[in-house]
Amino acid sequence: MAQILKESIRASILASASAEFARDGYQSASMRSIARGAGISPGLIYTYYESKEALLDAVLAPVLFDWEAVLAEGDSAHPQANSLSQAELDCLCRLIEHPLASVTLMEGCAGTKYAHAKESLTAAIEAHLLRHSRRDALFVHIVASGFVDGVIQIIRHNQGREWAVDMLRQLSDMYFQGIG
Repeated sequence: MAQILKESIRASILASASAEFARDGYQSASMRSIARGAGISPGLIYTYYESKEALLDAVLAPVLFDWEAVLAEGDSAHPQANSLSQAELDCLCRLIEHPLASVTLMEGCAGTKYAHAKESLTAAIEAHLLRHSRRDALFVHIVASGFVDGVIQIIRHNQGREWAVDMLRQLSDMYFQGIG
């Protein structure tokens, strides 16, 4: 008879892996330490996730977006680059709702297929802004980089959804009101 996988064990593994990846980064995280944090034996992890990479995929799943598509949707719904569209705000809020996964994605994935996620997000925002601005490309890059760093700080210092949404709107206003 096949072993019945328990959602509580899966959730415990994901919580432990999220904390471990955010704290130590993917490369330094160990399956043994993740198992210890989940209160299970290391071998049991492999019943739920075939590899450390599969576990990382599961941890990051809630915060993986096609940012170019999100920004394009925002363009069609709200053609000005001087504020966040609802689609953009929704995705940024998902990042905030999953802080450990977001920090891992942006800063802890060296050596993985996600290693350049922060740079990819910055590049997508940069391309989006360049479509709406006649500013110098380097200036737009600086603005996009600062915005992404600001989002990461909001994630790290989150004080609740309402606070985070207000901070995202303030950050957006500060960075993008004059870029167009």
